[in-house]
Amino acid sequence: MSLTERQIQIQIVKWLRTERHFVLHIPNEGKRSPREYAILKKMGFIPGASDLLILDLGCAIEVKRPGEDPTHKQRLFLQALRSVGWTVGVARSLEDAQRITHEARSTH
Repeated sequence: MSLTERQIQIQIVKWLRTERHFVLHIPNEGKRSPREYAILKKMGFIPGASDLLILDLGCAIEVKRPGEDPTHKQRLFLQALRSVGWTVGVARSLEDAQRITHEARSTH
């Protein structure tokens, strides 16, 4: 039985915290009314923002279930962060996240 995206993300966050990283989740999930969406955009909401930002490493991780891919907006967000020097990646498992953060540590 494969894990849900939420379960994978919880594993990753638990590991990042044991490693004492400064990790932030941006709650972009869910549907919003056009009015709520407009207000959130004014407040700094960015569609496609990555699930996890590891601020001390300059690293962004988009979490997906195995077999799933980031949306177009999620890919654009990752590309934008990569263009300003962040390490970015898609994690479908804890091991993927560990590989991405290892890469960030070696370039940071």
